[in-house]
Order: sequence, then C-alpha cells, then structure tokens
Amino acid sequence: MKAHRFRRGLLVQLAGLGDLVMAMPAIDALLDHYPDTKWTLLTRPAQARLMEGRNVHVVTMPWPPKAYCLWQQLSTVWHLRRCRFDLALHLYSAGSKKGEWAIRALFRGIRAGISIGRVNKEQVLFDVNWDESQLTSKHEVDLNLGLLSVLDMAPPYTVPTINVFENMSARVEQHLASVFSDEMPLAVIFAGGARRTRHWPIENYMEVIHYLRSLNMGVCIVGSSEQSEDTMQMSADDPLVINFAGRLELPELAALMKLSKIYIGNDSGPSHLAAAVGVPSVVLFGPGDVDRHCPRGEGPVRVACFKVDCSPCYLEQCSHHTCMRSLTVEMVKAQIEETLSELALQ
Repeated sequence: MKAHRFRRGLLVQLAGLGDLVMAMPAIDALLDHYPDTKWTLLTRPAQARLMEGRNVHVVTMPWPPKAYCLWQQLSTVWHLRRCRFDLALHLYSAGSKKGEWAIRALFRGIRAGISIGRVNKEQVLFDVNWDESQLTSKHEVDLNLGLLSVLDMAPPYTVPTINVFENMSARVEQHLASVFSDEMPLAVIFAGGARRTRHWPIENYMEVIHYLRSLNMGVCIVGSSEQSEDTMQMSADDPLVINFAGRLELPELAALMKLSKIYIGNDSGPSHLAAAVGVPSVVLFGPGDVDRHCPRGEGPVRVACFKVDCSPCYLEQCSHHTCMRSLTVEMVKAQIEETLSELALQ
C-alpha cells in the first residue's frame, strides 16, 4: 500500500492486558510514523490508564460481546462510526468462529475508510487481510509489527515499554516506606490470572515467598480482588509480606514493579507489564505458548516451565494439570537465583 496521510485513525485491541502490552511497539510505531493523525484506541475499560502519556485518545468497550453489555457496545460502535475514521487496524487475530463473527460485525459497524487486520490463511475479515502465517516469528509483538508492512512501515521498536510517572512512584514509595526499610530489596509476586489452568499452586508460591524472605527481601503480592482468599493466605503471619491484591490501579502497579528488584508470576497480563517496565522477571509457563506469548522487556526475562506433549493448549479446565503441577519449587528457585546472581554482577 502506498504511503497515505490519514486524518483519523482507529486502533482496535480488545484482548487482555498482556495482548495490549504486546501491541505497544506497533502502536508506538504508528504514532511516530503518522504524527499528524488523530489516533483513537479502542480497548477494554480496565486497560485504559495503561495508555497515559501517549498521544492517543482512548475509547473503552466491554469485550467479548455479552447480552448484559450489548447496548453499551452498540452505543460505542455508533459513536466510532460517527468519527469517520480513514483507517482502522485490528492488532490481534480472531482464533475462533465466534471471534471472527464478532470482529467482522464490529468493523462493519464502525465502517472506516479502510480496515486492516491480522488473519489466519483463509479468513476474510477486513478490507486488507494480512496473513500472519507468512511471518517466521510467531510472537505477538512481531505479528503486530508485521501487520504494519501493509503500510510500508519498518518499525524501529521490538520491545514494549510502559510509562511510569513520578507522581505514581512517589505515591507507592510513600506506602512502601511505612513498611520496608530503604535498603530492603523488594520482590513482586503475582499468583493469579484469568485462566485457572495457568495458575501455579498457591502452596508453591508460599515456599517461594519463604525463600525470598530468607534472602532478607520484602515481598509485595499483587492481583485482583477476586484473589483475596489466596493472597491473604500467602501474606499471613509476616509483616514484611504485603498484600496489594485489588488495591492498585494499573499505573500504580507499574510503579510498584518499577521499584522492585525482581518479579515472579504466572503467564498472564501482569507478567507482560512487569517486563515492559524493565524489572527482571521470572515467568511461570504451563499450557501457554512460550514462543507466542513470552513477555519481552528491557530487563532480563526468564521462563520457568515443564514441557508436556499437550502444551500449548487453551482449555479452560484440565483434568490433570500436569504442566503446572510438575513445575517444582526448586525449578523456580533456580531461575530466581540465576536472575539475582546476574543482577549482582552488574
């Protein structure tokens, strides 16, 4: 496609937190390449504040389509249609027939001048359908960047970055100062995630916390309010293990991660956030696809996993959960030790 000037552009990323983080290099490349375009990002409500500091207007909408939020979705699509976008890009791929139907209906409703998106082989969802199977790399970051070749772009970014603002850091530091000494290094732990099949057992995380405390590190547990029972169990009986679950918005969570020495967590959105702010990370993979979804960041990212024949998979439930149950505490501790040793040499 020859170079164009676009007056209004729409970026659509309605997948989860980690997927939005992995779309950041493509988003930043578009903002830089088309500085005069008025960009809008359509994403989920919980992820809106992740875009603070970027020159993009954020519109939110619940996703995927559900009966209880249908009116809100229709209203949002009508609003976007009235914006008369010259260009709309979909920074994800539809992995199911239901997803194909939803994305096709969304883009037809918005009715941009031209729509561009990632597809798998025979899918036809947009005006320009970029077949992601043509790319050697299967990583989400690279697939989003590959899509931009339709616009004759060669993006300079390959690693997601997230802005951490001084006011957020100051707020988090003030809270930490009431618990930890200035000299105490901090570890952040995330034991949750939307898919239960990707959860490492809580009792294993408790052993890791005990190990970190033996190194005289303070521990901050993060997660959603729905995890309160698990996180309370993990933080019980030790005043230097603080439970932040359900208490931090995304900018504050990013600031906490930025202030920490190491992050340990399941394969989920917060692990991508940690890598993007540059904190050295140990990410626990089970059924997830490491080649496609391994977090990227400026700091070192280590993966702890136990290979099984049925991985990767996207099941909501599993009868044996071999991949996560076979990932031992010693295997995770080894990755933590290597990360801390590497930091000590710097």
